[in-house]
Amino acid sequence: MNKPVVAIVGRPNVGKSTLFNRLIGSKKAIVDSTPGVTRDKNYAEASWQGIEFKLIDTGGIGYPIQGKLLTLIKNQVESAISEADLILFLCDGREGLTWQDTDVGLLLLKTQKNTLLVINKIDNVFKEEALADFYRLGLGDPIPISASHGKNIDTLLDKVITHILPYQVEEEQILPISVAIVGKPNVGKSSILNAILGQERVIVDEFPGTTRDAIDTLFKKGKSQFLFIDTAGIRKKSKVNKALEYYSVVQAIKSIKRAEVVLLIIDAIEGVSAQDKKIALHMEEAGSAGIIVVNKWDLVKDKNRTTLEEYKKYIQKKIPYKKYLPAIFTSAITKQGIGKLLRLIEQVHQEHKKWVSTSTLNNIINLAYSKRKPPTIKGKSLKIYYSTQVKTSPPSFLLFVNDTGLISTSYKKYLQNQIRKELNLKATPIQIKIKKR
Repeated sequence: MNKPVVAIVGRPNVGKSTLFNRLIGSKKAIVDSTPGVTRDKNYAEASWQGIEFKLIDTGGIGYPIQGKLLTLIKNQVESAISEADLILFLCDGREGLTWQDTDVGLLLLKTQKNTLLVINKIDNVFKEEALADFYRLGLGDPIPISASHGKNIDTLLDKVITHILPYQVEEEQILPISVAIVGKPNVGKSSILNAILGQERVIVDEFPGTTRDAIDTLFKKGKSQFLFIDTAGIRKKSKVNKALEYYSVVQAIKSIKRAEVVLLIIDAIEGVSAQDKKIALHMEEAGSAGIIVVNKWDLVKDKNRTTLEEYKKYIQKKIPYKKYLPAIFTSAITKQGIGKLLRLIEQVHQEHKKWVSTSTLNNIINLAYSKRKPPTIKGKSLKIYYSTQVKTSPPSFLLFVNDTGLISTSYKKYLQNQIRKELNLKATPIQIKIKKR
């Protein structure tokens, strides 16, 4: 699919690169108070609410950049404007409307391009009074933001999405959900896959280690598509004594990193082994969403109403760092739980790609902070100024604080749990990064 293109334009030193970095969630563009730092077009991928687009950062047009350099920058900006489906015309709310802003505004009016007028450096209510002058540009209602503090960025992105939706290809290609099937040897990984597919796509044998390579299988059911990656059983290092076995383990670990959702298959009779715990750690390190699939449930004898819940508690006790993962009980022989497993994969995938608005996230963090304040360290108290989501898969959040040394691992875990609870995230890891403001 050809992604819509959004270009940020404006005069020098209004914060274009800061906004660019804010929208893509990383410091790809160099930010400096010296006008003219950005001279070439800077491209990056961005997304909001599942809608992806290309973002272009451009050099500033006008004084104090002069001569040949100004001509080159202007050519690059005009090239970006012609390429873009939507223009973000950025101005500086602190300095107010300038003649340079008016010149850029006239240039944009001539192009008749879809344009959003964005006023940066509006940090408080009093500065919003400066917006009135910008109506003279004739480019619609100005959108007040603070790119450095993240204020109103979610509102801006909501408007961006509204404007670029018509530029998306109507029949968007639906990418399949990549699902890795992992576990120690002979727990029934290939049998589970064959039960899903309804055919003997993968060789199944009682002898451990039949599957040597990671095998990709595309499966469609209704409107849903899955790319299943069947992997070799991951063995203990002491038992990996052949080059081929070593290669199989490496491929399995790579498959975990490739996949959006990982199915950790556990033998219901043998229970959770030390090797299962190590595989779960690989999943945690890769940031994968996951499901614990307890296979061969038909072989468990003397089941009663409490057996299933007791087994879930047993799994959580054995793998405490993955206690948020859902567990499903299946039988590749009787097909028990197979249909439910597919539905759960889709649910888990949606969680892994969850995006939350900045205002909602800050409400969650503020409520969590008011419920339980962290202990003071050497008389200093932690202050959380602002929080924002920086990426998905897994959902990752950045918190700006007064001192990174004042937040403990346990308090960080507490905030993760509060986010998980409020957003109903049951199956995906959550990452929190702390930064000093």
